[in-house]
Amino acid sequence: MKNYVRLMTLAFMILMALALVFTGCSKPPRGDLTEPPGSSEIVTDAETAPSVPEEYTIVTGGEALFKIVRPAELESEDIPVQAALSIKKFITEETDVSMKLGDDWITPGKEHDTAAFEILVGNTSYPETAQVAASIAYGQYAVKAIGNKIVVFSYSEKGYDKAVGKLTYILGNAVTTEADGSKTIKIASSSIDAVGTVDEMTSSLPMYGGGTFSSVTDMGDGCYGVIIEDTTKEQYDSYVKLLTDGGYTTYSTNEIVGSHFAVLYNDTYTVNAGFYNNINEVRVIIEPYEDDTLPTKKVEAEPITTPQLTMLGVEGISNGEYQNNGLCLIYRLSDGSFVIVDGGHSANAAIYGTNIAKTLRTQSAEYAKSDKDIRIAAWIITHPHGDHSGTLVKDYPRFKVFTVERIMTNFWPASAFEEAKNKQPNFSGSYSSHTNTASVATALGADYVVPHVGQVWHFGNTEFEFLYTIESFLPRVAVIYNTSSLVFRTTTTDASGKQSTTFIPGDATGEALELCTKTFGDYIKSDIVQVTHHGLGNGGSENKISAAYTKIKPSVVLWPLGNHRYNAGSVDYVAEFNHALFKAQNPEFAELYIAGWQGNAVTLPLPYTLGDAILNKVVENKN
Repeated sequence: MKNYVRLMTLAFMILMALALVFTGCSKPPRGDLTEPPGSSEIVTDAETAPSVPEEYTIVTGGEALFKIVRPAELESEDIPVQAALSIKKFITEETDVSMKLGDDWITPGKEHDTAAFEILVGNTSYPETAQVAASIAYGQYAVKAIGNKIVVFSYSEKGYDKAVGKLTYILGNAVTTEADGSKTIKIASSSIDAVGTVDEMTSSLPMYGGGTFSSVTDMGDGCYGVIIEDTTKEQYDSYVKLLTDGGYTTYSTNEIVGSHFAVLYNDTYTVNAGFYNNINEVRVIIEPYEDDTLPTKKVEAEPITTPQLTMLGVEGISNGEYQNNGLCLIYRLSDGSFVIVDGGHSANAAIYGTNIAKTLRTQSAEYAKSDKDIRIAAWIITHPHGDHSGTLVKDYPRFKVFTVERIMTNFWPASAFEEAKNKQPNFSGSYSSHTNTASVATALGADYVVPHVGQVWHFGNTEFEFLYTIESFLPRVAVIYNTSSLVFRTTTTDASGKQSTTFIPGDATGEALELCTKTFGDYIKSDIVQVTHHGLGNGGSENKISAAYTKIKPSVVLWPLGNHRYNAGSVDYVAEFNHALFKAQNPEFAELYIAGWQGNAVTLPLPYTLGDAILNKVVENKN
């Protein structure tokens, strides 16, 4: 997917909430919607707005009297361009007449021709398009007659399918055959006045005032996003006020180095609104309201145990071969609950599952009277590759004896996933792995939770702050599966105020980490880091990964890789992909732990003091 709809500054201004005035310019700018659609009638200046003819003659005598116009900046695969081609094809098939298809580029110093008969498809630079855009909501489409133009517009991809279907239905019913056998399309302009809704959620959102509209995007798992570029903090604040004035309650807010995030809800929907300071962008994510869409808040309570972070070994033998990848991190929290990150490979799921269960029982032995007293507050799946989600998906019945409260993950929508696969023949990963994770949540009686950027989830005295999800990347096409990996940072604080921060990127690519770096800069500095993608490189984006590591500057490096992969072979993984973590480039580096063989473990008491790691046959490499 691409940003196929781009609104460029003001083409018209809404005055006194009841009147709209627009004037010509060399390239009419794309509209800034400053009122909720439908809140007022749009009244045009009688001297500048052409009257609508009573009837349009679109095709007659073997000639097309209209031309199709689409936005010049779009590419052939973009949805509005495909919509324009579909209209052109329909007219040709119905009339044997080929209608011209052009774009909205205007020679500098010239104005667009209001007298020309044109079908405008997509977010063209013409004021007629802007007028229609201002009259509908984000989840709607429109086919309308404005002067000598027929405007076909939607904020979302799927709206164009409906809009094209509506227009071709209207045109198809107007086709007549003349005595000479030629076809004519003549239609009353009053019959071209259709508005339809394709998504109730985004239709319910107020329109954003200011900035440049970019897209309405399917974010997956029932979430949709509205993306606004070139905006300001003041415009973001005004939009949040629009939400609260419209009945939303602010649940939580978060600020990260000038970027601002808010979680709001009403009886029907939850909205996560984010202003990204370094890129002047706002993303508004809306999803159906459930209690589990609201992040857990901090609860003041006496700790019942010491927090710690355990990395389990990932190496085993499957079908006579070493499998060296995987990730399993287990947080024990001050309230006695656990958070598990990923779990391990599907190839030896029973072994990994056994090791996880053993760790939970051992670490809770002092306070858990039974397995049901062992509470997994969250099981976070960074992404559904088999070496990360495989143990949970294949061995989930083992965990029915425990209390699993929620499974957390965020993944592509199916349409974007298929688009990525089509663009990359060597794309590695399946969509079913994701849907299987959702099914496991149901089987375990756990909430299925989709975390969003800027959210802070509190478990015990540890904060889990999400810095990147695939929603951050969409609607761009990610051709590497690992770009979907969650990235989050945890902060554990003890009673004295001492803290430890841990950066968890899962298998995030350089593209994902670049967004973290660009958005949050030095904020991602952390005491502990989990090496992304097992330290193996990531689709040619290693320089971007190194750039992120230079911001993280960890003292402790947790490397989720098997001994044989780390120590054997022709590749020096430290020198090749991960040099930015170590002494030459990171003077703060002090300790490195390789996950090693299944059953091995390294445990870091949190907050962590260098030298306090508890080792169980794990490969240790200090300084």
